[in-house]
Amino acid sequence: MGPVVAKLLKLHGLAAWVNPRRRGAEGQSRGSHPVGFTFAFSRNRFFGSYLFFTATSRSWFCRKFAWIAAALTLGVSGVLVTARPPAPQILILALTAAAIWITSRGALRALVDAIPIRALVGVHAVRFVGIVFLAMSAQGALSPVFANPAGWGDIAVAASALGLVALGAPATRLRRGLYLSWNAFATLDLVVAVGSATLVALSGDGLGVAPLLRAPLVLVPTFLVPLLFASHVIIFRRLRQSNVT
Repeated sequence: MGPVVAKLLKLHGLAAWVNPRRRGAEGQSRGSHPVGFTFAFSRNRFFGSYLFFTATSRSWFCRKFAWIAAALTLGVSGVLVTARPPAPQILILALTAAAIWITSRGALRALVDAIPIRALVGVHAVRFVGIVFLAMSAQGALSPVFANPAGWGDIAVAASALGLVALGAPATRLRRGLYLSWNAFATLDLVVAVGSATLVALSGDGLGVAPLLRAPLVLVPTFLVPLLFASHVIIFRRLRQSNVT
């Protein structure tokens, strides 16, 4: 074991778990001190979990940055704009299914389940992007068939999300009901937005939704929509628990 690694492990109280001889020595020295042994075990387990989840979260964030870079590359290259429907829609559906699947199992599920539910709801303030949709539609750059329902719906979801965060965690039956109602409405808004965009793309609407397939707005369908759908699944799952924070 290298000296740098050994120092790090010693700093986090994990050296005894890596070095069997030290572990045995510590076990003998603490044999007559059960309280000290329990404290050392709890400390090691805590730091072990800390290191594990830190590594998991860093890996997840690195993958998200790579995801953003790939989405922007597609937007800049114009590949999605020239692709014939329903190719872009199939890509978005696949990304959404992957985001839901990845956040529903393994270490990443434990990681997202540790996030306060108010933070998961507060993230949806990003849906004030609906203001951009309405502005682009008013300028004739985006089809109103998509922009109007998606824009106003997203604004309503974002504003109510901030209201829920200010209200507090769903610790009471009333608050839990409000969170469930908001989550159902917000999920429906995403379905309507994706459905109306697909309808516009398939119908050959003159204005279309091409700006959503170019950088930087390409991040909305290829990054935000999959993650927001996944967050709704996580929130529904969390609200089913007896104790939600």
